[in-house]
Amino acid sequence: MMKNKWRNDFPFFAGNPGLVYFDNSATTQKPQIVIDTLCRFYTDENAPISRSAYTLSRKAEQKSETARQIVATFLGAKKGEIVFTKSATEAANIVAATYAARRLTSRHNIVVTALEHNSNFLPWRQICAGARAELRVVKITQEGCLDLEDLEQKIDDQTIIAAVTCASNFLGSKTEYERVAEICKQHRVSLVLDAAQLVAHQRIDVRHINCDFLFLSGHKMYAPAGIGVLYVKEEHLVEMNPLLVGGGIVSGQDFCFVENSAKFEAGTQDVAARLGLASAIQYLQQINENEVAEHEHNLCSYVHSGFQHVEKYGVKMLGNQVVELPIFSFICEKAHFFDIAALLNHFQIAVRSGSLCAQNAFSQMGIEGCVRISLGLYNTFDEVDIFFNALELSLRKLTAFS
Repeated sequence: MMKNKWRNDFPFFAGNPGLVYFDNSATTQKPQIVIDTLCRFYTDENAPISRSAYTLSRKAEQKSETARQIVATFLGAKKGEIVFTKSATEAANIVAATYAARRLTSRHNIVVTALEHNSNFLPWRQICAGARAELRVVKITQEGCLDLEDLEQKIDDQTIIAAVTCASNFLGSKTEYERVAEICKQHRVSLVLDAAQLVAHQRIDVRHINCDFLFLSGHKMYAPAGIGVLYVKEEHLVEMNPLLVGGGIVSGQDFCFVENSAKFEAGTQDVAARLGLASAIQYLQQINENEVAEHEHNLCSYVHSGFQHVEKYGVKMLGNQVVELPIFSFICEKAHFFDIAALLNHFQIAVRSGSLCAQNAFSQMGIEGCVRISLGLYNTFDEVDIFFNALELSLRKLTAFS
């Protein structure tokens, strides 16, 4: 098989030579450029940002704001529309608590989809419960795709928010989020997009989509853990109050909140993580996007062919057979998903098993859980071979007495 040209950029694999890491939808490994950025900051540049006159602090603040600009350019946004958060989960909660909750009454509704990760479901469920408003869940089709007809039926004049993922975290399918945006604009409904599973594989432009909010998580796109991003369309910033209050978000002695995105960034900020995120984005921009897309497409095709060889053990892939992202989930009629994952671990293969924080979809599909493999740009065809050899050995053992 052709050698993977990006794998050597990730020192994790030199330190774990026997491990097949297929849990990239949960978190990705980090390229050396990101690790170097973190080490350099803590070795030579560490200082708190804002409200300090000394040179080191000012330099740290300049680097932090440069990172904000890099993120903004990456998403097609303005610099002032970018809020740094600790995670995608925090970002969703900010929008729910500071934008939606103040508008929501018992006569309103919020629309989410059955494909949502709990981070983009539970915040909306909670504020709807508090306001005694209706939470409407859009169904998925038998193929695991978003049912756009059901979406159009559930959105009406009393809908204030639609919260939709750009890509499923377990099916490898993208939603038609641009069409969703058109539907929302027709009904004057604010759109919140979860791009956490998409941005490591495909660029996204908030201006082109015309969404109101979008969030992502750094650690799923080769950046450090503990850093997320919330895009807030400029027109919404003024009317939103911060979720957390504390240092750095007021001006003057009258305690008025600042009017820019900094009002959502109370307290001492993780500058190193911001710089690490910017480095991860620059890494993704420096490599050939078309080559990565071709590599991931070829990996997807290769994985598909591998699953055909284990169907005899009762293995069934979930969702549409035309997978758009390198994320695959499966069940086995004759073996429990936890047992499969545990045996694969004995072969040093890291996969995810369980409900994957997607209970809504699993409930509609009538299953309790599954096994998921998710690949990154550094994964190889040889690793796919190793996985399927180990999977077949595991299934033979688990199904021997069934």
